[in-house]
Amino acid sequence: MIRPQSLSLPLAIAAGLALAAACAAAPIPPAQDAAATAITVPSRPLRGMPAVEVMLNGQGPFLFGIDTGAPGPIRLDQATAESLGLPVVGGQTTGDGSGHNEVATPMYGVASLTMGGRALPVAEAEGVDARRWGGEFKGLFGMDVLKEGVLTLDFAGETVSLAPGALPPADGLTVFDYVAREDGLMVLTLTIGGTDYDAVLDTGHTAATLVMPEAAARSLIRGEPRSRGTMRTVANTLTVYEGDLASPVRLGEATLPISTVTWPGPGDLALIGSKALRGARVRIDQTHRRIEIVWPNGLPPAA
Repeated sequence: MIRPQSLSLPLAIAAGLALAAACAAAPIPPAQDAAATAITVPSRPLRGMPAVEVMLNGQGPFLFGIDTGAPGPIRLDQATAESLGLPVVGGQTTGDGSGHNEVATPMYGVASLTMGGRALPVAEAEGVDARRWGGEFKGLFGMDVLKEGVLTLDFAGETVSLAPGALPPADGLTVFDYVAREDGLMVLTLTIGGTDYDAVLDTGHTAATLVMPEAAARSLIRGEPRSRGTMRTVANTLTVYEGDLASPVRLGEATLPISTVTWPGPGDLALIGSKALRGARVRIDQTHRRIEIVWPNGLPPAA
């Protein structure tokens, strides 16, 4: 083993000063920001709603739906929350959008939720009974959890992405401005038969392309309506009707693949359901309140 020669004191001091200067001049690597990490995960549409696997408090995976009509925190199956030993940290009331039929729900404390290895900003979850979703889902994303960057729901490619960046300004063809209601719902303006209607983008409504209040819906159809059975909400069961639209549905300068309307809707809201988005790629920029909708494989037949 060859030992290095010792430096004289003046040389040692000079070398130390040079090393310190070099360290000071070297750039410090930036801290990794989880919100700046782009992720893409597989999804599968359960009855039309995109669904992805997540880890909750390091356990799972659990299947969560992405419901653009659900602002606020995540929703979590109460039985799953109890099996994980999540603490109850509060409570609130929820309903079906009509302003009636409200029920009390517990709020659970959550330590962590990750999707594709990326931690998402989750501290609590609203408890729900997942059996009303058919038993496959263990939870739903509230849109507040997916605000950072651009969320992409690729119905055509069956993936979900969350990436830093922003959508370009609205052009009325593929990119559209939306209005955020006080409750956080994303409202687009549709034009049907020369009249404008406010409609919420709602991937959680999987049974129809377009849902409207009864009076508006009946004024837009041709021929007689037909019964479509019943629909369950948070606390109610409703009889559903469907009619054929007499005019196309337009969003800006684009025509949507919608030829029918169902009713009743929740209160005075119109909803664009996930059936209207089959084959689409939907990108949502909540910071700038913009939505992009394109059909990579061409517009499907109206439904």
